[in-house]
Amino acid sequence: MKILHVITSLRAGGAEKLMTDLLPLFSKKGIDVELAVFDATPTPFMDTLNAAGIKLHLFNSGGSVYNPRHIMQLRRLIESYDIIHTHNTASQLFGAIANIGKKKIMVTTEHNTTNRRRGNRMLRLIDRWMYRQYDHVICISQGTAEALEEHLGKSLPNISVVENGINTDAFINAMPANVLSSISGSDSRKIVMVAGFRAQKDHPTLIKAMQHLPENFHLFLIGDGERRQEYEQLVEKLDMTNRVHLMGVRTDIPALLKESDYIVISSHYEGFCLVAAEGMCSGTPFIATDVPVLSTLVAGAGLLFKENDPADLARKIMALEKDETLRNTVSMRCVERGRRYDISHMADGYTSIYNNLITHRK
Repeated sequence: MKILHVITSLRAGGAEKLMTDLLPLFSKKGIDVELAVFDATPTPFMDTLNAAGIKLHLFNSGGSVYNPRHIMQLRRLIESYDIIHTHNTASQLFGAIANIGKKKIMVTTEHNTTNRRRGNRMLRLIDRWMYRQYDHVICISQGTAEALEEHLGKSLPNISVVENGINTDAFINAMPANVLSSISGSDSRKIVMVAGFRAQKDHPTLIKAMQHLPENFHLFLIGDGERRQEYEQLVEKLDMTNRVHLMGVRTDIPALLKESDYIVISSHYEGFCLVAAEGMCSGTPFIATDVPVLSTLVAGAGLLFKENDPADLARKIMALEKDETLRNTVSMRCVERGRRYDISHMADGYTSIYNNLITHRK
């Protein structure tokens, strides 16, 4: 079995992180797996995959991921593979177009419950055509599947849910770093959020919540993206430059999560949220926005706060800060919940789908 995964880039993000964890597992199973990347800008994720021996096909550095040249590059590349598996919109669309006349087995993973296309009637027609070109659509949560079915109606091909996964041992057994304390001081209380700086995530609510927390609380934003300048301006406007630290993309996430006192995911919507599973496995008290999918993932383990409500987020943090018993209970429940999402289950689910598709194609 030879499989080509296709993704827009290997910048910070859930789907991108998934590639670094999942593809090496396929190799260990004896599956020949490679990855095509539209935007070849070097990233830490790219370094990780190279170190794991995963062959990368890099199209170009920078520029638009919707460059139509990618279609022809992809069309030439897919010839020697049994299955083409795409991730993210540009890859999904260009993969479908590139396969016209090729008749390769096509799989795609849907990573979110919504996006900016779904409110546009014309783009919905394109989506309906695009998804019909796929032999199988994998959704990373039940909420993701329900949202996609609502968007497309009865035009979907075979669809199944395979929940995202993480290397649970890497987060449960990580040793705490001394990076955050070196910046904020050993007596500080450290809040961490790991997420790309893009519209889906709600960093502004978390930054504004710092106004409601004591001076010894420091916020560390790990990630990068197109909204970085906007966040920098907000931090400066709120006079928080000494308490809010933009850390960029990091490769030592397990150690940083272990060092933190609280982990927060502030978001407008999620398909699954790998960082939620990672954060819970770290044993650090976890707090997330009460939005679909994310609330299902966290409820009963971590705490939830109202969307776009900085004061409510601050109240949840202070409730944990003032109650050691609550902190310990939340930590214990988070680890127990996080253990459910070991990536080995995900790899098994994907492999089963691949085998069924190849068997039925024969």
